[in-house]
Parts: sequence; C-alpha cells; structure tokens
Amino acid sequence: MVLGCCTTPRPFSLDGIWIPKVIDWNDGNFSTFYFSKDSLIIVTSTQKLINDSIYFCAEPGYILKQGFVETTSPNIYYIKFRTLYKFLKFPDDTIPSSFIVDSLVLHHNRAAINAFTFMGKEYVKDTLFTKQSINAIQNMATKDVRTLNNE
Repeated sequence: MVLGCCTTPRPFSLDGIWIPKVIDWNDGNFSTFYFSKDSLIIVTSTQKLINDSIYFCAEPGYILKQGFVETTSPNIYYIKFRTLYKFLKFPDDTIPSSFIVDSLVLHHNRAAINAFTFMGKEYVKDTLFTKQSINAIQNMATKDVRTLNNE
C-alpha cells in the first residue's frame, strides 16, 4: 500500500491486531481485526478482560470473516470480505457468504496509522491480548481460513 505525502510515496501498514477503542466489558462481545499485508480476518466473539490482559474467544461461538484491503486514498481503505464461519447459522444463511465491500476511515500522522473507523466505531492497535490469544488469532487467520476455504 502506498500513500502520498508531499512528493514522496509513503507506505502505511495496518498489519497486526486491532480492537475497538471503547469496549463494554460487561458484554465483551466485539470484532477483532487481524491484518497481514493485504489480507484481512475479522473475528467476532466474546473476550474477557482479566487484570490488564484480554483473553480471546473466552466463550464458545464466533463469526469468522476473511477479506482483502485495497488502498484508495491516504484517508480511506476499502475492504472486501465474506463470512466463512458462523457458530449459529440461520435458515437463510449462505456460508461462505457473498462478498461485502465497506471502507475504513484512517486516522494517521506522517509515520503511521493510529486508528481507523469502521461502521461508526473507532479501532486501535491491540496491546492487551495475551500471547496465547495472539497465537489463537493468528492460527484462525492461517489454518482455520485455509481449511474453511477448501471445504
């Protein structure tokens, strides 16, 4: 991804795990974004905050979405994603679903993206997931997605 600043193109990366800036910990249900290069995984599940660490998928059931990121401007990236897995399927659900296109509104300085807004909610880079939780997210992004795409 290349964005312009003055006359020199400057790459901005979303790589890593992003969570909502404001979380209702009584509920703990939110979407976690995992970006790796131009790939995107969104996992919606229930997390638990214990002391200063987040425990991923603390309760059974989740929704797994896979997609891609396209750079369109210095302030907006388009994402194209589809649902690959849902713990609870409704009669009209088609899995995998059709692709949905939406946008991320970026908040950045000259060096990096600080946050983005998706569907009215601000997301920030995660610093609280446990190492075990990070490994679980990365496994979902690689092994689970590969398996579900081959079914």
